[in-house]
Amino acid sequence: MAQKKTGWDAWREKKEKEAQKKINKTVKKSHKGYFIVIFLSLVIGLAGGFFGASYITRNDCFELNGQKSVQLSVGETLEYTDEGISYVSFGKDLSDSVTVETNMTLQSNGTYTADTSAESEYYIIYHISAGRCKDMTLYRVFKVGA
Repeated sequence: MAQKKTGWDAWREKKEKEAQKKINKTVKKSHKGYFIVIFLSLVIGLAGGFFGASYITRNDCFELNGQKSVQLSVGETLEYTDEGISYVSFGKDLSDSVTVETNMTLQSNGTYTADTSAESEYYIIYHISAGRCKDMTLYRVFKVGA
């Protein structure tokens, strides 16, 4: 048979049982409401984050101004004034942060020229190094000949 606990052990065990009963009562009374509050807070937070981000980025763009592709005949003059790009990230115009790479010749008047005496392909590449669209690229292509 098991021995009956006396003294300190009995008192401690009694207090632990009383504390456990109080905890169980509290959890039974509040846990449904607690989970509802947590769930609603999560839903409201997610919805607020989604709509906030949508609002902040509603006018964002990264696009070419003008034509994306230009077709030329062999021997036709290629003198192109770059129309550039539009780049807006989080409502800020970051068009100046775009770097340009090309295989055409940039003239002192700001126009691009290239040899069109034979079939070839020329390009202007726009690289983004800042903002939300970081590491994206746009291409403008000039095809000479067929």
